Amino acid sequence: MSGDTLPKRPRGRSWAEHDTAVYVVSTLNLVRTHRHSLPDRLTHFGITRYEVYSDLDKADVYFIELRRADGTIVGALVYRMGWLKPESVSLFTDRLGVQKAPRPLVEAYESDRKALIGSFTSTLPQADHLRERGWQAAVSLYGETLLPKFADVPLSR
Repeated sequence: MSGDTLPKRPRGRSWAEHDTAVYVVSTLNLVRTHRHSLPDRLTHFGITRYEVYSDLDKADVYFIELRRADGTIVGALVYRMGWLKPESVSLFTDRLGVQKAPRPLVEAYESDRKALIGSFTSTLPQADHLRERGWQAAVSLYGETLLPKFADVPLSR
């Protein structure tokens, strides 16, 4: 793979912050609401961007804001490292059926200092990046795998 196909370090952020933000936003794929994945439900409400913030007052706590194309914040979730999946800190995500976060974390979202560590248009940002660089997705029973695009090479089972 040539150097121009590798992701570039986000401006003003470390690779560690970027990797953490990618991991945190991808945990949204584990949230189920009424027999649907949360990202599937969010597209119906016009969510186009996921912004990941690090809580500057609490270690290992991250907030994910759900935004529409015009920048409006529609809802938010909290993720603490070690949790299986994020929990709700907003009325919008409460109404979708996402498990409510403990009160201290809801209050932390409203009052703690935060730093933006990532902004994404997908809950699979690494897969999207690789697709932009000429890779294709192969879906298997084990999930999505990314393969380089070769026009004359068929995918085998």
